Amino acid sequence: MTTQSIKATVGNGSYARTYSDTATDGQWTGNILLDDLASNNLGLTQAGQVVTHLPVQYEGGLVAWRIQSTQTLKVKRQGFGVKGSLHCWESNAVPSYTIMSDDILTVYPMAMSPNPQQFNAMMLVQTNMGTEFFSASNVADETATALTSTESGQTLGDLFFGRTVTGLWVCLEDGATLQEVEVFDEAGGEVWSARGSVRLPTMGGTNAHYNLHASGLGIPIRKGFTIKVTGVAGA
Repeated sequence: MTTQSIKATVGNGSYARTYSDTATDGQWTGNILLDDLASNNLGLTQAGQVVTHLPVQYEGGLVAWRIQSTQTLKVKRQGFGVKGSLHCWESNAVPSYTIMSDDILTVYPMAMSPNPQQFNAMMLVQTNMGTEFFSASNVADETATALTSTESGQTLGDLFFGRTVTGLWVCLEDGATLQEVEVFDEAGGEVWSARGSVRLPTMGGTNAHYNLHASGLGIPIRKGFTIKVTGVAGA
């Protein structure tokens, strides 16, 4: 399995600490970032402090991150990182949160697909009852491909049956173009779709974190529903 260096800075307008990890691609397990001074996790280092900005960077491909309780497993904050130093103070802002002593900062990186004309993809899906990261590996160019939960491997309909999708963020590997994201019902009929683009620094991109952010949605989910992406790998 491949690994890559992940770095993060957790803080606010007056205080921050840096964290890092050599993380294994394609999993959450074991990918806990520790602070660069004392090698402690987030909760031990910054309990009681307020975080308003959290830039995360990776070496190649893409990365998702989350602050999570080790006691309840509840996810407190989450998002996508950027490649190298492509950071912006404003775009790295997160909703204000006070760190708890049992919190950890974990990551789910994905390397660049090793196959020509294929790419890796992740998506953060928000519903009226919580959020979940989904992923797909080695997606063939211009082929609609379903994403499944990074935790359970379930499809959209199996995991979110009875819920309503209210928003989503799609992140493809570096250089890849998101042509379309679609929700299909149990019979294969299209329920909803949206167009995407590229991520910065690729020409035409408008954001370094994601290829598409869709908010204000109201998609009721039933059993058998799937969510798929269609795109093209970078040159």
